[in-house]
Amino acid sequence: MDDFSYSIINTDALESHKQRISGIINSLITKKSSPLYHYTSAAGIISILKSSELWFTKWNCLNDASEYRIVHSLIENCLSEFADDNDFVDLIRDYNSFELSTKNNGERWNIEHNVFIASFSYAKDRLNMWNYYTKSAESDGYSIQFDNIAFQTNKENYSITVNSVIYDENQQIELVKSLLHELYDSYKNEDLSQGGVDERDMIISHLYDLVVSNIGCLLKHTAFKGEDEVRAILYLKKGSENIIQYRASNGTIIPYIAVNFDKNSISEIMLSPSLANKNAIMGLRDFKNNQKCDFRISQSNIPFRNM
Repeated sequence: MDDFSYSIINTDALESHKQRISGIINSLITKKSSPLYHYTSAAGIISILKSSELWFTKWNCLNDASEYRIVHSLIENCLSEFADDNDFVDLIRDYNSFELSTKNNGERWNIEHNVFIASFSYAKDRLNMWNYYTKSAESDGYSIQFDNIAFQTNKENYSITVNSVIYDENQQIELVKSLLHELYDSYKNEDLSQGGVDERDMIISHLYDLVVSNIGCLLKHTAFKGEDEVRAILYLKKGSENIIQYRASNGTIIPYIAVNFDKNSISEIMLSPSLANKNAIMGLRDFKNNQKCDFRISQSNIPFRNM
């Protein structure tokens, strides 16, 4: 599948149908509500408070190996709804090959899906979340409470949306079906065929990419339901790759983007169950005063004994 240029297609028709698709996506996904919680390590607390930055990690470097694969699988399964139109099914199936997108045509995938994610949770004090960050004495965890978090705007380089992750398979299926039907309505729209079938298919290609990039990272395996995750999703614009930074983690090079936020949106920082000691509380209080922050300090209510 080629990296089609917008300059050779009916951009007015494309934008009109993109707005319709975006409207459906916005009506079917759940926007975030406050407060939100970000679990991190002691090193993470120091970095976040000193820099007033949160790091958005490239989508394919997160803890769920099925990132984006779920949406491709669901699209394939839901194409049975359109069995009477083989041409449409074949077209979407060509676009929908995850292996094709990531391996044989990785350059286009990398451009269209330059998506970075910062993870939050609705869960303030949950044991399975603490377990991610309390695996050793060096990684005891903290839970940062954000009220009405606002990220620095940078319309030239990226846009950011904040939405709840969808774990329920039935809800995932209904979302994908609704968007496929909207794609089909666009496919059958006579206005898109005025420039010929090739132009129509180019527009459908871009609309398909819009669907996948917007909902692909919101569909997670039900095994992760306990995370109660909310995602801030950064869509990097083409030509802005120079703002990507890199860090090392467990021998792997991880692409990320640092985004500024208002530290005043932090209302509380909770210490993990395994940090029930005066030194940990005093250290955080000293650092809070040093950084001139104003947030509450609390201790997890989970009766965990670190032995």
